[in-house]
Amino acid sequence: MADGRLAAVILAAGQGKRMGGVAKVLCQAGGRTLIDAVIAAAREAGASRVVCVLGHEKEKVAASLPAGVEWVEQKERLGTGHAAMQAEPLLGKFDGEVLVLCGDTPLLKASTLERLVGMVRAGGAAASVMTFDAPAGTSYGRIIRDNTFSARSTGAFNAEAAENAEERREQRPCSCCDNSSNNEKCPPLSSAASASSSSAPSALKMPADGRVMRIVEAKDAKPEELAVREVNSGSYCFRAAGLFSRLHRLTNRNAQGEYYLTDVVGLLIADGLGVAALKTDDPDEALGVNSPDDLAAVEAAFRRRSGAASGGR
Repeated sequence: MADGRLAAVILAAGQGKRMGGVAKVLCQAGGRTLIDAVIAAAREAGASRVVCVLGHEKEKVAASLPAGVEWVEQKERLGTGHAAMQAEPLLGKFDGEVLVLCGDTPLLKASTLERLVGMVRAGGAAASVMTFDAPAGTSYGRIIRDNTFSARSTGAFNAEAAENAEERREQRPCSCCDNSSNNEKCPPLSSAASASSSSAPSALKMPADGRVMRIVEAKDAKPEELAVREVNSGSYCFRAAGLFSRLHRLTNRNAQGEYYLTDVVGLLIADGLGVAALKTDDPDEALGVNSPDDLAAVEAAFRRRSGAASGGR
């Protein structure tokens, strides 16, 4: 059932240079296009509005979209953060949560997306991200938690984060609307937004894994960060106002000269807000397509899933 307070932004502007130059989201796996599968998962999870960010072969992709799906164009490929920003004219005033998904990850489950949304709506998180454990050497962004390394290697970063949180304690922005004081429509400011809070909701109590502090893209990571096995899937849930306000604060001072959506996580943390991580036990959900080999891997995963659902018959 559609949820009027849930929207989805699907990033689908990529060219897929190793896919013969076609828009990769139009490749088929599991009997449908990649983007159609992602749209279906978002709608099944309750998204009442779905906005696709298109680029390469935008007319062909737009013509393939199901009825009711909106789209905008990313004219320049300036990164995932820049791509998400293109949805602001349509969703900038949206009152609710926004899923941000990759258009080439067709194995996403609606149940997982519902859990991402639930982690934000529980009140303790301004955003949530799906993660998974990957083999060494992958190109996914690394999830850095407050206990990922020893105190010696992360002490400087954690001290800086604590200082930022302390400075904002009295004027902490509302994770719903970014105001420093709540209006009557906002949920109560959660003490979990502060890194030093002792009453965080259960969604953010992760003593075994630690709290998410930032996501580091592989090309920007230090050797010790590249050794981290927990990685970013590229699937998120944000409060809409908190997302778009921080997209405007992104810079492209990084190894790729791009505006990273992952940096929104760091901005939320620096503002004293919580970011929850949902580690999936099904890494197939994060499989994306950048090459024919990737597409074959996705097709094989669909067959495995179909076989499991039918009891192996």
